[in-house]
Amino acid sequence: MDSRHLKRIETVQQLYSAIFAPIPLEPYSEKTQSILSKQTEIDEKINEFAAKHSTEKIAKTDLSILRLGVYDLLFEKDIPPKVTINEAVDLAKEMGGDKSPGFINAVLGQVYTKYCPQPTAEEEEKAKEEHIKKKESKEGAPEKKDKAEEQTSAVPDAVTDDNTTFAGETLSQLEQSV
Repeated sequence: MDSRHLKRIETVQQLYSAIFAPIPLEPYSEKTQSILSKQTEIDEKINEFAAKHSTEKIAKTDLSILRLGVYDLLFEKDIPPKVTINEAVDLAKEMGGDKSPGFINAVLGQVYTKYCPQPTAEEEEKAKEEHIKKKESKEGAPEKKDKAEEQTSAVPDAVTDDNTTFAGETLSQLEQSV
């Protein structure tokens, strides 16, 4: 399994544990610490697009995945937004319930549309290349693109309202089932 994916799983696990047992930030990874320090701002964005379910009512695994995804969209500019959303959907498939992938895709898609500048296709390709080069230089060896970087079909190009569907259900329907 891709080392970046494993790090995302670890971050989600740490965010999940922080919900139930808040402890000093030191034992957490640097990324988890940064997410927790911006949690209020991140939760405001989640609440804005999951209006029928506040962060207190969202399944805690889904909430942890959403916090990671929103953080990456808003603060990690070196990760292409579609990669971020696709990775969050993959995590939801692995760790969440049946409706989690669609719910997470819809919420992150709306955060992306409203708060992230929409890059041109050329800018997006350049960002992907830079992201891959950065990862290769950190790990010391060339790495082939992972599935999330090659495929972004689970992510809509633009999510504009509650009528966007995932697996035939709208965001409103997905929120009601969570």
